[in-house]
Amino acid sequence: DAGGIVLVTDNDALTLRNGSRISVNNNGSGEAGLIFISSLATFLDRDSVISATTRSGRGGDIEIQTGILNLYGSSNIQTDADTAQLPGGVQPGGNILITGNPERFGFEQAIAVAAKPIGD
Repeated sequence: DAGGIVLVTDNDALTLRNGSRISVNNNGSGEAGLIFISSLATFLDRDSVISATTRSGRGGDIEIQTGILNLYGSSNIQTDADTAQLPGGVQPGGNILITGNPERFGFEQAIAVAAKPIGD
């Protein structure tokens, strides 16, 4: 299994910009790991990504606790599991949990949830 990431900014904002990434990945046979973020505000801008990916196990979980969440310029939050690597091709991609004050969320684009194989 891949390790996890815990990121707590206390009373500050977390900003990812210009293709920045926070990710957990497992190219072996285990789970992708967990990403936990707690911040006053979270901003992803210009192709930045928070992701949990695995090649042949269960996709990792992403949990974000924030007062404001903004995704700009093709940025995204995603979990992936490569189903082509397993007999039967079925593995859950992981969970994304975002909690905070919904009246303060601001979105330039929609939140989309999709499942697809990675690779060829």
